[in-house]
Amino acid sequence: MSTTATITTSSSSVRTHAVVLKTRTQYVIPFEKYMIPVTWRRFHLSQLINKVLALPQPIPFDFIIQGEMLRTSLGEWTAAKGVEEEDTLEIEYIESVLPPEKVASVPHPDWVSSIDCGLKGYFLTGSYDTCVRLYNESRELIHTIPGHQAPVSSVCAISPASDAIITSDGSQLIASASYDSTARLVSVPLDLSPVDPENPDSPENRPLPTPLASLYLHTSALSSISASLSGRNILTGGWDNLVGVWSTDIPDSDEVDEVVYPISGDRKKRRKVTKDEPTVVRKAPLNVLKSHTNRVSAVAWSPSEANCGFSCGWDFTVRMWDVEAGVCTNTFTSTERAMLDLAVTCNGKTVVTANGDRTVSIFSVTNPGPATNLPHNTPVTAVSAHPTSAHHIISGCMDGTVRIWDLRSTQSALESFVASGDQQSPPETGKAQQRSKILSLDWSRGSLIGIHFRSLQFNIHNVNSYTATISHRRNIMSRRNTAAAPRAPSVAPSQRGGSPPPPPEDDEQPTFELVDELQQHGINVQDIIKLKGLSDAKVEKIKEAAMKILGSSFLPASLVAETRKGVFWISTGSKAVDTMLGGGIQSRCISEVYGEYRTGKTQLAHTMCVVTQLPKDMGGANGKVAYIDTEGTFRPERINQISERFGLEGSSVLENIVHARALNSEHQMELTKDLGERLAEGGYRLVIVDSIMALFRVDYSGRGELSERQQKLAQFLAHLTRMAEEYNVVVLLTNQVQSDPGATMVFTAGGALKPIGGHVLSHASTLNDQNTSGRGDERVAKLSDSPDRPEGEATYKLAEGGWEDV
Repeated sequence: MSTTATITTSSSSVRTHAVVLKTRTQYVIPFEKYMIPVTWRRFHLSQLINKVLALPQPIPFDFIIQGEMLRTSLGEWTAAKGVEEEDTLEIEYIESVLPPEKVASVPHPDWVSSIDCGLKGYFLTGSYDTCVRLYNESRELIHTIPGHQAPVSSVCAISPASDAIITSDGSQLIASASYDSTARLVSVPLDLSPVDPENPDSPENRPLPTPLASLYLHTSALSSISASLSGRNILTGGWDNLVGVWSTDIPDSDEVDEVVYPISGDRKKRRKVTKDEPTVVRKAPLNVLKSHTNRVSAVAWSPSEANCGFSCGWDFTVRMWDVEAGVCTNTFTSTERAMLDLAVTCNGKTVVTANGDRTVSIFSVTNPGPATNLPHNTPVTAVSAHPTSAHHIISGCMDGTVRIWDLRSTQSALESFVASGDQQSPPETGKAQQRSKILSLDWSRGSLIGIHFRSLQFNIHNVNSYTATISHRRNIMSRRNTAAAPRAPSVAPSQRGGSPPPPPEDDEQPTFELVDELQQHGINVQDIIKLKGLSDAKVEKIKEAAMKILGSSFLPASLVAETRKGVFWISTGSKAVDTMLGGGIQSRCISEVYGEYRTGKTQLAHTMCVVTQLPKDMGGANGKVAYIDTEGTFRPERINQISERFGLEGSSVLENIVHARALNSEHQMELTKDLGERLAEGGYRLVIVDSIMALFRVDYSGRGELSERQQKLAQFLAHLTRMAEEYNVVVLLTNQVQSDPGATMVFTAGGALKPIGGHVLSHASTLNDQNTSGRGDERVAKLSDSPDRPEGEATYKLAEGGWEDV
């Protein structure tokens, strides 16, 4: 029975409205119906949550009703929306985003065209004077990097996740794109210690950036460059309508001949001036992505999928790419909107574009449909997404205004401020100064926003949630107060030869000790029992609160039907078998194929490895495959043969198959943990276990171990079932058979053979298919169990191209 909490007020005549408060933050209050005075605003609701939770430090919250942030009183909102007094409102509360605080304004020699804050402790800029510059957090210029022959259009620091990115001398790899139609890779030393300690004051004794490679593909100006999270690849976009895919590996020699593009007289003259600069190798692209029909204005990698990239352009489209295959997998169109910039949220599910028609467009990657457009007063020139929050983005306009948005409530911006230099307030004369245009934004560091505009400087703003800001300040104070050991004498900046190293990470993770490890280190069991933990009563309360948040486990069948619309089928390679199965092997369930040797079970697994990578209109799923091999029968050469049948390149098909050789049943079960992590990355459509019972059959023998074997098997199947449902993948199990002596005495479906694994495996499998031998290469597939298909038979043959029709 639900309970209702009444909020007492000083006046009994105040009207109230029934409200249910929910949240996805850590600050969860009991699930009750609250009678809230209609005069209450955001501040009063925030006070209510703080009082219910009895928080020692007040935390401000914002409130979302029907996708709209509450900016008025509750009564004004219900009156404007026509909500009746009897209707119960569901309100979601989130942590408030504090107003941005300007941290620094850094002078710059020329207009800044691009900024990157992703390198911890540093800021990277590109400039119209053809140079790239690196600043530290103390606003000191560390390096000036020449090399381009025209203004720099885009810069990025390549992630150090790759071992090849940061060298043994501590250098950082950066990439830059320019209007001179080239991109460059440069190694920048972060350690500025003198090369010769005996002569530390000599300017020539300072380590300098080293140009490594020049990227040649585009025949026109480059507009954007982006590095993948792994640091292994980069994307470039240009005015020639092309998107280039590159690796960050540096070749030993030139991969392309020198190309001289037609340029103006001034640019030719500049080339002669820089003729004495050190030469770098000319690098060719891994792939060229062709689909745009007008200038490409921005490119970006998906944070959630390694082989997925995005691009937008003046052709009013956003293209989603499989960069490894070199194909456009999806196109998002926004009518008559030239797109100037692009950002992808950290979960990879939302793409945001800055448009010249004074809007920001929001596209859903997982649920394609019309874009949501956020209106602005002037053309939007730049957008950026928060690195860890999938709900927050920022946008910058030609009028110098920066807006922070929460994608859960797009009716109005969370915050809006003018970021152009010191022009945030009118001068003493009372007339507002001319605002500078925002040229680029970067939010790749969660608490800091880098903003550059048409001026000889760039700004750094601090923006964060309240609790994150408090935590950040406490960490700083903790470090200042920690002085347990005497420190070495400090070194003056002139003696260091450069700036201090970047500060340590703000987030300090708690550590946990397993009970088994405590025992191994000699701690008595009785002492371990005395350790305070969660009592049974407290656990029950936690479970009760969790059940209140989750609500009823019963769902309307209509909602189940809606969920089932996402189910897909992968072809077996034989149209006759596909017809019997209703289209092929189904997703979101386990399918078992069993039979004697030479009936084509492993051949079916190899065939589906290839078919899965085909487009959906050809019976595939346009995805990758995970293959757990328990018998050592996986053959890459067989994949190559089957690929030829479907017109695919064998090497590309093998790249999209991950293979694991299970050595025993325990190892087979452990592989499911790694499998879950891979499925969470996205892109996988098929999981194969060939075969399911081979190792269990070896490790557990006799009736004495049968019970334990079946229990382990049930756990393994439960893991596979959850992954099939959660990640919407096809799970195909092959299985061996054994003789059934009793089947010869009475009529038994399937004859004298039955699959290994007993009822545990039979019940876990949604679809059971038995393969039997026929004449010559012919085989017979029998559908013995399915919840939505009748029993049936189909004939197929084993050929060089896998399973085929007779």
